[in-house]
Amino acid sequence: MKIRILLSSLLVLLILSALTNQVKSQTINVSSIIPDEMDVWGPPLQVDMMGLPFVVRVKVAKHKGTTCTYNVELTNNSNQKFSALMGFLGHTGQLEEVTAGQVVIKPGESLYWERWKNGVLKRGMKDGVQICKNCNPTLGFLNIKIR
Repeated sequence: MKIRILLSSLLVLLILSALTNQVKSQTINVSSIIPDEMDVWGPPLQVDMMGLPFVVRVKVAKHKGTTCTYNVELTNNSNQKFSALMGFLGHTGQLEEVTAGQVVIKPGESLYWERWKNGVLKRGMKDGVQICKNCNPTLGFLNIKIR
């Protein structure tokens, strides 16, 4: 009887660990590489994406009201294909589903992606780039697959 309970517990543990290992995610805060000018690419940021070397660049394309539009460049410098659901994190720390999209980046290739972040607070500022920089733009990647 004790062996059966032990085996059942091990099976449940195995299933739980398999389920938790399937969803891989990562975030990248890009506010540090946003330049001080509109429509200018920021410096490249070297990132480790689940063991793969990536380069990320960002520029603020425009600011209007409470929305910032960013251009993002991701370069896969590895020899494996990368895919994930990518988007900006909202105020709750969750991926904004409205602006998220599936991305696939082959080895040695780059992806250019234009997305917006809603609900940006101005807090009395008039400089659009600074507003977009201060809104803590964080890229989120969910369900990462490496092949």
